[in-house]
Parts: sequence; C-alpha cells; structure tokens
Amino acid sequence: MSLTNDFAKSYFKTGQDGGCIFFPYGNFGRGYLLPSGVLQDALIGFIRTFSIITGVCFTAAGIFLGVAITMELELLSPLLLLVLLALLSSIWYEYQTRKILAGAERSDERMSFQEYLLNISSAISKRGIYLLLFGSGVLAALNLFFLLELDGGRFELVFACWFIFSALVLLYLLKLKNLKS
Repeated sequence: MSLTNDFAKSYFKTGQDGGCIFFPYGNFGRGYLLPSGVLQDALIGFIRTFSIITGVCFTAAGIFLGVAITMELELLSPLLLLVLLALLSSIWYEYQTRKILAGAERSDERMSFQEYLLNISSAISKRGIYLLLFGSGVLAALNLFFLLELDGGRFELVFACWFIFSALVLLYLLKLKNLKS
C-alpha cells in the first residue's frame, strides 16, 4: 500500500452506527455518510491522484520560486503561479469530492483533531513515518546549513522552521503509533 493511499484513509472514520463517514476537510467540518464501499474506493483514488499531482505541481512552483529568489529575478510570476495553483487545486478538490459524494447524506458526527492524528498514525506504516522523519530532518539540516554557513535569509529560516515543525509532528505520530501497538 502506498503512502498516498494510507494518507487518503485518514479522512475516513467509522461512525457510531458502524457506517463509514468521509470527512473531506479532515477534522474541519462535518462528514458524509457513505452507503457503499464503491464511494470510499472512488474517494481514496481521487485523493491519491490529487495528492500526487498537486505535490508535483507545488514542488515545481516552489523550485521556480527558489530559483527566482536565488537569481534575484522578479517574484511576481512565481508567486502568482503559486496562488493560481492553490486556487485551481482547491476548485478541483471541491468539484471532484462533490461529484463523487452527489446524493450522500451529511453526518452530524465530527472528527476531532486527535482522532485525525490517530487516523494518520494508524494509516501510515512505521517505516513510512521514519522515512518522512528522515526527509524532514535532512531538509531542516540543509536549510539551517544554508542559513548559517552560506548567509541565507528569511527564506531558509522559514523552511528550516517548517521542516523542524514537520519533524516534531512526525515524532508525535510515531508516539501515537507506538502507544496504539
């Protein structure tokens, strides 16, 4: 099972009546009752595709922004590209989830942030968490190196802080996973 499939499963919860509930925005907002496993498979497939495509697009846009900053080019184009990507990906996500969930009944149940983190920790394997933790640590170290040794600026500081924060969240997920097993 892939990391994107595992992540997609964190949007689902078993309701009090035993039925499957999909939360399109994680712990924000109400969920939808899924009458069949076909809808769940379609949603997992879409979230997987969405994660891969938007991940590649945002990575490319981030590289473009980084090159523009490094070469001291104008920043309007890469920033507009990021805003456009965010807008288009939001529209695509909303359209597709509404299309898949057409006719699905809204649930009164909510997903707490703790439940969402538990879902993520149970959906991702320990090896996956360790791999993400390693990547976050390497990227945090690289940005700190650029910041301290190569006279980096705010850009490197923000990314170093982001990857350190990500590593802390991953450590918490690993703790939840160890407590559960």
